[in-house]
Formats: sequence, structure tokens, C-alpha cells
Amino acid sequence: MCHQRTTSCSLEGEILINIRTQHIKEIVKQFINTNIVSTEYLDNLIKLDNIKNGKTTIPDNQQVNNNEKRIEILEKILQKECKHNTAILIHQLTTHK
Repeated sequence: MCHQRTTSCSLEGEILINIRTQHIKEIVKQFINTNIVSTEYLDNLIKLDNIKNGKTTIPDNQQVNNNEKRIEILEKILQKECKHNTAILIHQLTTHK
């Protein structure tokens, strides 16, 4: 097991990542609850994800009524998109003190 020393920079980075993750979870719920993101769009993403993962036998009516899966797929997309920008932000905040 590899041990890394905790520094103020690494701690600040971990805090920012944790805040980002929690904030995205709340944003995704709001996007879905207020229909900002189309359920049809999310259902199509779910179908594509299922095909990509070899789950081609899931009935359409189960997917359409599954808000948890919609939340999961949208959260996955937003987390991925935000990860790179968070790394840049952490680097900028922790190296210019």
C-alpha cells in the first residue's frame, strides 16, 4: 500500500473535489426534477449505455420509468466533463499563493 503525505495543497484539492461531487449530485437532481434535461434524451443515453455494456435485453418500459438510472447517467456525464476543469482550477489555486 502506497502512502502519500498530506499537504495543504493536496487537502485543498480533495476538499474542492468533494464539493464538486456533491454539488453535481444536487444539480443533476434539479435538472431532472424540473425537466431541464429531456427524459427522452436521457433514456436514449441509457439505451446506448446498455448496448455498450452488452445489456440489450432490458425492456424499454423499465428504462423510461427509472429516474435513478437517469440521475446516474447524467451525473456520470457531468462528473466526467467537470473533472478536467477542476484539475486546472486546483492547480491554479494551489500554485499561485
